Amino acid sequence: MAVVVQKFGGATVESTTKIAKVASRILEQRKKGDSLIVVVSAMGRTTDSLLELAQELSDEPPLREMDALLNTGEMISMSLLSIALNSKNCPAIGLCGHQAGIVTDRFFSNASIAEINTKRIREALSKDQVVIVAGFQGQTEDGELTTLGRGGSDTTALALAASLQADRCEILKDVPAIFSADPRVLPDAHPIQELNYDQLLEMTYWGAKVLQYRSVEIAKHFQVPLYVGPAHSQDLGTFIQEKKMIEDSEILALNSHETVLQIATPQKSLNGALKWLRQDLDARKIPFPQLLHSELINGTVQLFITGPNEVMKSILGTSEQRKREPYIRELSSVTATCRGSTRPETMEKVIDSLETKGVKIRNLLVSAMSVTVFVEKALRISAIHLLHKLVQTA
Repeated sequence: MAVVVQKFGGATVESTTKIAKVASRILEQRKKGDSLIVVVSAMGRTTDSLLELAQELSDEPPLREMDALLNTGEMISMSLLSIALNSKNCPAIGLCGHQAGIVTDRFFSNASIAEINTKRIREALSKDQVVIVAGFQGQTEDGELTTLGRGGSDTTALALAASLQADRCEILKDVPAIFSADPRVLPDAHPIQELNYDQLLEMTYWGAKVLQYRSVEIAKHFQVPLYVGPAHSQDLGTFIQEKKMIEDSEILALNSHETVLQIATPQKSLNGALKWLRQDLDARKIPFPQLLHSELINGTVQLFITGPNEVMKSILGTSEQRKREPYIRELSSVTATCRGSTRPETMEKVIDSLETKGVKIRNLLVSAMSVTVFVEKALRISAIHLLHKLVQTA
C-alpha cells in the first residue's frame, strides 16, 4: 500500500462541479489501495478576492489579520471536498493547517514550516480515512495563524510528503504538464516528460509558476518523487526525480519574471544596499522581495528584484513617492535553462538571437544552468518567442 500526497490547485476546485470531479478522481485512486493525503488550495480567485476586500478597508492591513483572513479560503475548499467524498460513502476528514500539525515561524504572510506533527494524520489514515488538508497555512507555537506565501499549498504538500515519507507527491493542476515555456504566452511550447530537481529549481527560481520554489527545495532535500500533471485526466504529466545530466548544454526551457525592478540604491556595498532596502520596506510594511541580481554601477549598488504583483506595486508606490525615491526602472527577465551546465556558446546563441532582431539586452546574468537577460517589459514577449526557437532546435 502506497502513501500518496496529492495537491489540487485553485483552478481545479474553483466550483462545486469541479470539486465533485476531484472527489471522483480520489475515489479512483483509492481503488488502487493507496493511503491518500489531499492538499487543496482556495477555490479559484478566492485569495485575490479576500485581498481586495481587505484593501477596501485599509491600504495597509496588519499582516497578522491578513493571515487570519486568508486562512479561510483553503478551509472552504477543504470542507467542501470532505463533504463531497463523504457523500460518496468515502470516509474523509478535513484538517486545517494547525489541525494537521503544521507549525511555522512568526513571519506573517510568508511563514516557513518549522516542523510537522503527523500524529493526527496517521491516526486518520489508520482508520482508512482520506485526509483533506487546507494548504498554504499553519500556526505558530503560541497559536497565531500564518500563511506560507503565494503558492504555499505546494510547500504544504511537499512538506507533508517528506514528513510522512510518502511514496510520491502529485501536484495536480489545470495544465497537462510542465512546459518548455508558458503556453499562455507561447502556444507552441511543448510538454516536458521528465526533469531532475536541479532543473526544476532553476526554472521555478526564474519565473516558472508551476510550483513554488520552496516546495522544490523540499522535494530535492528529502528526495520526494514528484509528479506534476492534469487534475482531471491521466494524460501526459511531468515526472521529477534525481537524475544527473552530464555535459549537456542544450536549452531545456524558457521562464520569465514579468516585472523586475532595477533599483539604484544610494549605497556602495551590497550589504549596505540590502540593509537600506529592508529598512525602507519594513517602514512601509512591505514583505522583502526576491533578489535576482546585484551590480555595482557608477559607484553605487543596483538591485534587481521581483515578487508577487501586490509587492511590486507597493514598492513602486504612487507617482509622488517615486519622485522622492532613488531611480527605479521596470524590466522583465527571460531565462533560458539548460539540461546541464551552460557553456560560452549557449550565452552567444542567446545574445545573437535577441540582438539580431533588435531586442536590446539591459543586463545579462549567467549561472551554472541558465542564461538570463533583462529586457524592457514591452520586449518580453518578443524575447520569449525568439529564444524559444533555441529550445525547439536543441
